[in-house]
Amino acid sequence: MIVKPIESLVPEAGQSFMCELDDSPHDFHIAFLGDSILDPQKEVFLYWSAVDDEQRVVTEKPCLKKDGGKQVCALISEHPGVCDWGYIDPVMVAYQAVRDQESAYLRDYGHPPTKEWEEDASDGG
Repeated sequence: MIVKPIESLVPEAGQSFMCELDDSPHDFHIAFLGDSILDPQKEVFLYWSAVDDEQRVVTEKPCLKKDGGKQVCALISEHPGVCDWGYIDPVMVAYQAVRDQESAYLRDYGHPPTKEWEEDASDGG
């Protein structure tokens, strides 16, 4: 396991990390950062505490449990809660709904929605 202080991992402006675990109780959060170049069977995750400001970068084997079809869990092995393919994240559902609306607008009008369209959509008009 590689543990590295987070000071060297500074997100770009506007970038943030979202926990990939489900809503079950857990004392830490994780976000996938990428594949490990040192060990092809491991992936790199950002861990941060739900209790204090502790953060670290860790390489771990992924879960890799299958849902019976083609989906494979990409969370850490021994993760709490359900596998990522078994969890419906309400934030991601809302995000995808907005993206779908923007795509439909772009398809229908040939340009991205304007600020006025966003304001009309938010007040129901």
